[in-house]
Amino acid sequence: MMKQYLLVIMINLFFASSLFADTNSLTNDQWQNLTPEVQQLLKPFKSDWDSLSEEKRGNLVKGATRWIGMSADQQRVAASRNKKWRSLNPEKRKQLKDRFKKFKQLPLDRQKQMRQSYDYFKSLSPEQRKKIRHKFKGMSLEKRKQLLRRMKQHRKMRSDRKRRG
Repeated sequence: MMKQYLLVIMINLFFASSLFADTNSLTNDQWQNLTPEVQQLLKPFKSDWDSLSEEKRGNLVKGATRWIGMSADQQRVAASRNKKWRSLNPEKRKQLKDRFKKFKQLPLDRQKQMRQSYDYFKSLSPEQRKKIRHKFKGMSLEKRKQLLRRMKQHRKMRSDRKRRG
């Protein structure tokens, strides 16, 4: 029962995450060419395998392969994220997919900068994050930009101090 539950979670998770995957790198996704481990995970799809699109088969194989390579802890995290993803309504999922597409179209240095900003925000205490969110909601776009610039300068100063010793 648990294995089936994990399979459903894994499949949903990787359908969501692999919407943006490049399946051209998967050379041959015919059922008989899949590893026994991948076949076991994708067993519910076996009877329909040939009728699935090449893209869908590739995404399933990629997801199953990633799942097999995960530790038990990573699988729990993935299952939790999948549960959260499935609880979202279709409109919210669409919004998140669109935001992800836009993010992936940004230059790599901008993506890195945004990840660093997010990591910095997550490193703050819950009280500090709550304060910032509250402050942010009441600001105009220009004020938000100013705050973000100040936060960036603060991070740079902290980083410079750490490097100096």
